[in-house]
Amino acid sequence: MNISVEKKDGICVIHLAGNLSGYAETEQLHAEVKNCLTEKIIKIIIDLKAVHWMGSVGLGVLICCLTSIRDAGGVLHLTGLNDKVKDLMEISKLNVIFEIYNTVEEAKKGFVSGS
Repeated sequence: MNISVEKKDGICVIHLAGNLSGYAETEQLHAEVKNCLTEKIIKIIIDLKAVHWMGSVGLGVLICCLTSIRDAGGVLHLTGLNDKVKDLMEISKLNVIFEIYNTVEEAKKGFVSGS
């Protein structure tokens, strides 16, 4: 799992690439979210465009990230879900608790219009 972070205009975008399935990756992702929150950046996008597969541990960390962000008064948007990840979100009914967008740009606009 590769993780890159860009912070601009009060928004933190966390780009993931690879598989989100193990504890090491999930701990790193949650640490990046907490780092953004420590810097008082509460609008966070997790870009899953380059995530090929996600298991239950990956779903768990997304829930942990969402909880941390909401506890800080922030908003989380997910972007770029492939068909496998979309199906996993729908089967688990998590698609109703996450704000999901097709692209990072759409997610950024969602902060202005909705959240």
